[in-house]
Amino acid sequence: MKGIHYKILKLVIIITLFLATYNSYEQELFEHIFFFFLTIILSILPSLFSIYLMSIMQRKTLFTQYIFTIITYIISFSGLFAYIHYAFNGKSFQGASHMHVIVFPMMLTVFLLILSIIGLIIIFIKNKLEKV
Repeated sequence: MKGIHYKILKLVIIITLFLATYNSYEQELFEHIFFFFLTIILSILPSLFSIYLMSIMQRKTLFTQYIFTIITYIISFSGLFAYIHYAFNGKSFQGASHMHVIVFPMMLTVFLLILSIIGLIIIFIKNKLEKV
């Protein structure tokens, strides 16, 4: 069952990577090659962090594995759906309207942090209730 999670998540990351590349190209960020590649890398970074956390938690209890697998799917699919929206939304002509290429990955990373903390709290409470 572990292998199928990684295959699905790998596919989601690859699609997100292509959509982020298209979105950055459409926003005409290709003129600044460093910024172009930075935006593409930042687009998949939260998903990669969540997969890393999920792989660390594979050695823990089954409940912990489920919690972090759910968190990973939430983060990865949130990124995918956001970049589907951004890529097919068209070019933004105003100055700050293309800030999503930097702000969204930061927001998704903060969301990952919040979900991970909530997941750890749930695991802690479940473990305390089992001992009672």
